[in-house]
Amino acid sequence: MGFRTTDIILFDLATKKMLDAYKDTIPHGMNDVVVAVQDEIKDESGDAPSLEWIEQALIQERPLHFNRRDYDIVDMAAKQERALKNVIVSNITRRWRSQQKKLKVVYLAGGGAFILQSGISEFANCEIMQNAQFANAQGYLLKGRSMQENNINCATA
Repeated sequence: MGFRTTDIILFDLATKKMLDAYKDTIPHGMNDVVVAVQDEIKDESGDAPSLEWIEQALIQERPLHFNRRDYDIVDMAAKQERALKNVIVSNITRRWRSQQKKLKVVYLAGGGAFILQSGISEFANCEIMQNAQFANAQGYLLKGRSMQENNINCATA
């Protein structure tokens, strides 16, 4: 789960291939939570704090002082995170329906991976990647190096 989107990909370990028919980008991510918290504060106070202030309060797990009032950002975000998890898990369930009984393990990556774990573990073994926030970047780096090696090997062969 990323900031604006959540990407899902199925990989067949037997054939070592990605199953293109089961990959998708779900247009929901952690930004949904931050914007919903901002909207809730705006509804209460008539004014909205910046998204950056909300994100920092969430990261630091502290209240946000705004317009002479403290807001329990962590609690406000928890409600939104549950709603986001439900949307994403229902999309995954619908998209992977025909493959669910064959799933061995689902690996979660991205800054919001921890939110999805309980929902995904309902239908498959689930693990959060080490350094989940940077897992996509590390994956792209490995893929790029692999492609570069193959090009070098092909060019010298």
